[in-house]
Amino acid sequence: MNTIEFKTLGKFYIEISGSTIDAADVLGRQLSSLLAYFVYHRNRIISKDMLIDSFWPESENPNSAIKYAIFRLRNELAKICEYDWIITSKMGYMLNPALEVKVDLDAYENDYKKITESRDLSLLGNVDANYGQFLAEFSDEWILSIREYFNELFNKMIVTVCSDELEKKDPDYKTLIEVCRKSLDKDPFSETLILYYCKALIETREYNKALTYFEKMSRKFNEELGIPLGDNIRSLFMGDQQTAKAVHIEEIPKEFEEDLIANGPLFCSQLTFKKLYQVYVRKSRRDKANYHIIVFELKDIKGKQTHLHETFENVILDTLRRTDIYTSFVTNNFGLLVEVKNLEDIFVVIDRIQKKFYSKVPSKNARVYYYEKSLNAVDDVNHLPTIETHE
Repeated sequence: MNTIEFKTLGKFYIEISGSTIDAADVLGRQLSSLLAYFVYHRNRIISKDMLIDSFWPESENPNSAIKYAIFRLRNELAKICEYDWIITSKMGYMLNPALEVKVDLDAYENDYKKITESRDLSLLGNVDANYGQFLAEFSDEWILSIREYFNELFNKMIVTVCSDELEKKDPDYKTLIEVCRKSLDKDPFSETLILYYCKALIETREYNKALTYFEKMSRKFNEELGIPLGDNIRSLFMGDQQTAKAVHIEEIPKEFEEDLIANGPLFCSQLTFKKLYQVYVRKSRRDKANYHIIVFELKDIKGKQTHLHETFENVILDTLRRTDIYTSFVTNNFGLLVEVKNLEDIFVVIDRIQKKFYSKVPSKNARVYYYEKSLNAVDDVNHLPTIETHE
């Protein structure tokens, strides 16, 4: 008898006799989900009540539905291989224990145990690469609850290992950043991982990236959850005067040294942007420099364009110089401080940003409006100016 391998982390595959079978393509979604249920609950009898609760809670005749589904499943599996895949007992049904079966869930749990015992950060990348979401293409309720369990298991493992790594004398910040970034792609609201990610970025002197991410997640928490980020994360950027240490004069060049590798404009918080705006207004008056403030706003948005903010921000990063400054006021609303040689150049910058954005997002999905004003024309240095709207 050949070994049957079931791949459930990612797409649902059956591997037998050297062939890989996409379960959903061959069996259909309902029968694939039913087979996956038997695979997950292998080595135990599945009662009719369990099947009814998971698959036919609203059926008027669930017993007939079960019998017909099991009949169809057996017939379809027999076409793959002439085994007795599903057996019947007085108590219900089960995956035939006589089958030689391998399930990737067993390997996953073994890896989980190995990593949590060794606390080896480098092993996390292998787990992330080898395993996907539990039955990723399905959305049945019984699947979602198990998927959530494995996600929590994975996040718990990452938090434990990353916490230990940060306690080391010489942490592997590069790997830590990569692990946290990938994990946050799956679970963006894990405050512990956000904290570790930002700490690692700060320790590697990627201050601009850390602040940009902090601002992005602050907006996300406020807009989607209605709560602020935790104090422990905000204290990384806002400081703690009670625990802050004095900086000696000879330490300042090293402490404030610019990251020479970084490209693109400087991102700052709204409060910092306002302070810099006030400084630049005074500098414009004193030095007759051509500083301009530009505010971009995305309007006339069609449908759910959740990626627009990130797309426009990437355009800004790709267009502006390292001497320029930008912030985000609210979602899809950005402020820029730019120095140019003459007035025409500011419209070159605006035109370049608009064209790059429209090359990525059709104008029918969103329109870019801008507000522009020379800081030489500002009357009140303490307030951001009222500026005319253009498209």
